[in-house]
Order: sequence, then structure tokens, then C-alpha cells
Amino acid sequence: MSSSTVEKLQSLLKELPSDENERRDIYEAAVKLMYQVETPQDTQQRLYHGHLPLATAQTGMDLNLFKFLDENKDSAFSQKELADITGAEPALLSHGMIKQVDQDTYGASNITHNLALPGTAAGIKH
Repeated sequence: MSSSTVEKLQSLLKELPSDENERRDIYEAAVKLMYQVETPQDTQQRLYHGHLPLATAQTGMDLNLFKFLDENKDSAFSQKELADITGAEPALLSHGMIKQVDQDTYGASNITHNLALPGTAAGIKH
């Protein structure tokens, strides 16, 4: 895969469609692409660690991390600031459910917003 292919994929992030059907089509195509480029080791890691996103989401909810970031979505915070705010160990706060905006600096993402929704929290906690 050439760097121009990667650049084309990354450019999609800048102009996400608002139409739900188009968003769903892009999502499904991205999942297919992910599986097509997956190596045997990638498959093993995805399956071996498949339970971790749920545990990570639960921990972030327990810490009110997602709610805090969603309420402050126009701001970015260092790992230490987030640790001070949540009381968590700094290393716990650098995972894919929050957006890394710079080295050691994090902010809200669409996943953060989704996990801050009461209905999502209720579904994960039960």
C-alpha cells in the first residue's frame, strides 16, 4: 500500500459525511479493509484481547473520564492533568477511546462522546 493510499484514507477523516447511510457504508468498508490487511498476528491479538475494550470503557466511565472530556470537548489535557482530575494512574489514561491530540495530550473524540451518553453507559454497566 503506497503512502498516497494511506493519505487518501486519512483524508476521509477530515470530511466525514453527515448522512447516516453513507457513514454506515464507510464504516462497513473500513471494517472489511481492516480484516483484509490483518496479518495472522493482528488476528491473534484482536481475538486474544477482544475483552479489553469493554473493560477499558467501564473503567473510563467509573472515572467519569468520558463525561469530563465530553463536557470539555474544546480543550485538551495532559496525561498528568487527567490523572489528577480522575485519580487514575497516568498510564491508564492513554488508550484509544480518547483522542491523542499531541504527545502526552488528550481530548474528546466521537468515541468519548458516545461513551458519555447515558444509554451507552447503562448498556455497558449491565
